[in-house]
Amino acid sequence: MHEDGVTDYITAADISLDEVKKYAERFIQEGSFLGMPQDFPNRNVIRWYAINEFLSKRFDRKIDFHLIPELTQPKKVSGRFIRKEILKNDLIISEDIRKLLPKTSIEILEREIEKGTIPGKRNMKVLKHKMNTYSRSNLTNIAYLNGKVINKIVEGRFYKDDEESIWASFRRADYGPVMTRLAASCIEEEVTKDEVLKLMRHYEEKGVIPEEQNVDKIIERAWYVAEEVDKGVSAKEANEKFRTRKDLKVNPLMTLESGLNLTKFEAKKVHEGLEAKIFVDKDNQISCEIKEKKIKIKTNLKLPSKEVTYLRYILDSRYIPVSGELIKNKRNDWRVKITIHDY
Repeated sequence: MHEDGVTDYITAADISLDEVKKYAERFIQEGSFLGMPQDFPNRNVIRWYAINEFLSKRFDRKIDFHLIPELTQPKKVSGRFIRKEILKNDLIISEDIRKLLPKTSIEILEREIEKGTIPGKRNMKVLKHKMNTYSRSNLTNIAYLNGKVINKIVEGRFYKDDEESIWASFRRADYGPVMTRLAASCIEEEVTKDEVLKLMRHYEEKGVIPEEQNVDKIIERAWYVAEEVDKGVSAKEANEKFRTRKDLKVNPLMTLESGLNLTKFEAKKVHEGLEAKIFVDKDNQISCEIKEKKIKIKTNLKLPSKEVTYLRYILDSRYIPVSGELIKNKRNDWRVKITIHDY
């Protein structure tokens, strides 16, 4: 928005601007906007305010932040409600909805609708097909999906015409409304972790992404927490230490070598260089899938506990790609070489 020349940001909340500032203060100071407590009211408003304040240093100006009281009677009015009503009305903005929008927003919406740049609805047919048929390993490549939500998607099959069953699978994985729709869009359009990571790096180069939230820090945090947990420290305590200490030197491994279980028959059918797709199985174990002609092998990976913790954090990061390749070690044993991509 800063780059596009936006001067004002208007949103609704049921708390005051002073309260928003108070909640946002810590996140502005730290330059980190993740891990906002679940019990914070209007979390997205607080997050956007904090990000605006943080980016004002980068762009040498602030977007003016305006809060209006949130309408809750006769029912809560949100952006989702407005979009839903416009879609239900065949992309015609009714008089009731016009009362809820600024004149300029109505003009922009009507202009874009007339140009045909607004898709009428989500392609539920494509989304349901992918959620019904994609394997865990294929879903793992898609951005904003972690191991838990992938397993909930698979458990929720078979998805039919009831959209609610789709959203329920995301809710069971503790995805909120915003993350649910983001993840669903990534499945629908097949947006990969690889694409999102490259986009993240692009914005890092432009100085837009806070240093504490860049890709390197996410990987370093995963490795540091895994090391500390291996020493008996709780993940919560390790994460807090990483967040508050600026002098930590962390050198995470970017490649791992894992053992795997192959039968004699399977061992004869595979060869070095085969892709081994990494995923989290229904029992919450890190596994791989290998395909060779008509043979498909799924097996758990054998890793030290520290590397299991580290790799699971990476797999759950939602946009850091992980790949696997079948290799042989010096003893001629089959192994999977796992690569964590950071570009």
